[in-house]
Amino acid sequence: MTITGGEMKESKWVSDLHWVREGQQDRSRKTQAALLDAAEELFAKHGTGGATISGISSAAGCSIGAFYHHYSDKRAIQFALFERYATELAETNRRGLELNRWAGATIGDILLGYLELTMHNDRELPRRSRSAVALGQAESQIHDEMLKLRVQREVGLGELLLNRVDEIGHADPSLAVSFVLDQLGSMMRVRMHERGEPTGFGTQSDEEFIGEAIASVCAYLQVQIPSDS
Repeated sequence: MTITGGEMKESKWVSDLHWVREGQQDRSRKTQAALLDAAEELFAKHGTGGATISGISSAAGCSIGAFYHHYSDKRAIQFALFERYATELAETNRRGLELNRWAGATIGDILLGYLELTMHNDRELPRRSRSAVALGQAESQIHDEMLKLRVQREVGLGELLLNRVDEIGHADPSLAVSFVLDQLGSMMRVRMHERGEPTGFGTQSDEEFIGEAIASVCAYLQVQIPSDS
C-alpha cells in the first residue's frame, strides 16, 4: 500500500473496482438519479425518518410533482435506492471475486485488496454506506437482503483464500479463514460506521489501521505479509 498526495492508493489487484456510476442520458433518468442521490445523502445524514419528500425534492433540484412522477411515496424511493446499491455491490462482488483477477496473488494480497477497496469506497462516498445502514434499520426486508450480499461476498472471499490452502500455516485452515473474515468484517464496521465508539485506533490513519489489521490476520493464518502493506 502506498500513499500519493496524502491519499491511499490501492494495490494493483483492486485498482479498477471502485464504484463508479455511469452518467444518465435522458432527462427522465437524470431526474430519477438526482432524486436517488438526494435521498441517499439525506438518509445518511438524518435517517429515513428524518428525511422528507419535500427535502429530497429540494436537494435534487426538483419539484414535489417530479418526485411523485417517479416514486409513489418515500418508502418507494427507499427500495429504489437499495436496489441501486445492491446492484452496484453485487457487480463489485462478482468482478472482485473472479479467480482470474487474483492469478499470482497471495492470501495476504487478497486480504489487503479487500480492506483497501472497502475502505476506499467508504471514504470516497461515505453517504452510500451510511444510507444503506439507515435503510436496513428502517426495513427488515432490506436488512435481510444486505445480509445475503454480505454472506455472498464472504463466501466468495473465503473460497479464494482456501484455494491457496497450502499457504496457510494454521492447523485448521477452514476455521482460521472463517475467524479472520469475521474479525475483519467486525473491525471494518466499527471503523466505518461506529466512529463514536472508543477504540485503540481512534486517532490512527486508515493506512495504519489497515497495516496493523493485515499484520494481525497474516500472523494468525501464518501466511506471508504482502510486501506493499
